[in-house]
Amino acid sequence: MAALLAFLLGLSATAQVQDKAGVYVNKRPLKDWSANFTSAVNSKEVDINAPFLVSIVAVLGTTSDGKTVVLKSPKRLTVAQPGGSDPRLISLVEDAILAFGDSGLFGYIDQLIGRKFVTPIKISVRQDETTFAVGIDVGRQNENEAKTMTSGLTTLLNLAVSQANDDDKPLLRSMSVSSIEKSVRLSFAMPRAEFWEVAQKQIDLTAPKKSDN
Repeated sequence: MAALLAFLLGLSATAQVQDKAGVYVNKRPLKDWSANFTSAVNSKEVDINAPFLVSIVAVLGTTSDGKTVVLKSPKRLTVAQPGGSDPRLISLVEDAILAFGDSGLFGYIDQLIGRKFVTPIKISVRQDETTFAVGIDVGRQNENEAKTMTSGLTTLLNLAVSQANDDDKPLLRSMSVSSIEKSVRLSFAMPRAEFWEVAQKQIDLTAPKKSDN
């Protein structure tokens, strides 16, 4: 379950190598996105507190080497935006999802669910006046499989919370697992200000350094 936490916040992004969990990841897409995001924030081109709703659908697959799990055929859905939304922030959030997809971090989701068939996935990210939330719907073959997997993942999440250190517990407690028809939903929600405080630390760690260029 720590892998799910890593997926959501990018904590495990390393060079394009196989990590301890057996997932191949590549930090370059996240570094490039972090640079763009930091530039936009520093130049006040984007309002990170603006409300938005972003949804992208795709399928999980691998690159030509059969190792790195990525989003195949991602499609940005057209959704109604709340009043006061910032088009630049919406674009950056969409780009963040695609960067995660290119980085291989969806390999953690792939490990959790087991890819036995073409796996549809929908990633939704929303922000309002109080909350930042992520929902990841992963398709299964039938409702019974979705319910069984949800039960197992919930047990793993509860175990992870009980064993986590004080720094990780608030993040893990912000996660939940549920089933909706033939899909397993992985959810994450935090107070908006608290999320951006945590996220900014990770963006700073991920942003390219002079030695990377």
